[in-house]
Amino acid sequence: NLLINYYCLVLVFLTCFSFLLCSAVGDAYNHYVTYVLRLNGWEIHNNIEKRIKRAPETTKIKFHIILYTKQ
Repeated sequence: NLLINYYCLVLVFLTCFSFLLCSAVGDAYNHYVTYVLRLNGWEIHNNIEKRIKRAPETTKIKFHIILYTKQ
């Protein structure tokens, strides 16, 4: 019953606001990589690489964490 109440509260909250996907953490060869949405598109932040890379438009990841901002 507590679980059902929780899902009902989440559903009401989600229907009252709009959200924008802003970041996702994925696994790249047993190493976590963060994908961040910027004004000019998606970036890949990887502490093994020397530079931040732009993500291709058709990038697919198996995410572990996703972050949204409330609009």
